Amino acid sequence: MKKLLTVIAVFAISIHYAKADFILKEDIESAGQVEPMTLYLKEMKCRLDVSARTSAIIDSATGDMIVLIPQQKIYLRISAEQLKAQADAMKNIAAGQGSKNDIQLTPTGNRQTISGHDTEEYQATINGVKSKIFIAKDFPDYLPLVTALYNLQNGPGLEAFRMMPIPPEKYPGMPMRTEVDVMGQKITTTVTSVEQVPIADSEFSVPSDFKELSASKLLNGAHPKTQ
Repeated sequence: MKKLLTVIAVFAISIHYAKADFILKEDIESAGQVEPMTLYLKEMKCRLDVSARTSAIIDSATGDMIVLIPQQKIYLRISAEQLKAQADAMKNIAAGQGSKNDIQLTPTGNRQTISGHDTEEYQATINGVKSKIFIAKDFPDYLPLVTALYNLQNGPGLEAFRMMPIPPEKYPGMPMRTEVDVMGQKITTTVTSVEQVPIADSEFSVPSDFKELSASKLLNGAHPKTQ
């Protein structure tokens, strides 16, 4: 559960209400391990699939989250209040207070080819946290996706994770890689593919053959196996 919340926090840090639907695939590298993540984005809802073990369905408008554990065909509901209580500890990564309007992306001159795109490295300090962002200026139609992600993060339900927002207009292109330190760990998030395709509402629903697990039991120490 802690690892899933960390992934959600990274999602909130690295993303930046369009009506288009998007499927965004990323690799998250931390402590020498790489976890593939798939993000399904539809208006104010998103679904995060972390490998094949765990999924999180988040309603940004309400802050409610559903965690799916496919291997055991179980799920649990976490209310906005419960999620906020778990997320408060993560806010320690925000060392200072700052306005998102003060954020400046400074080019370093370094360039890398990431997922087939030529990118330029930028640096920024956001709420006391230093970040490296590799931006592809040649990425087609990046602004609707960046705007959709930014507005999703800024929905009332994700307030607990709203620590490091960067407004879409600050980006000169698509952020393909973000490097940050989260709770003492360097985490690198790399975009591997982006699709703009219709997503069925069923992707944000609990499968009919899943059984519900009490969230209070999990948060109080019960740990279902996910491997």
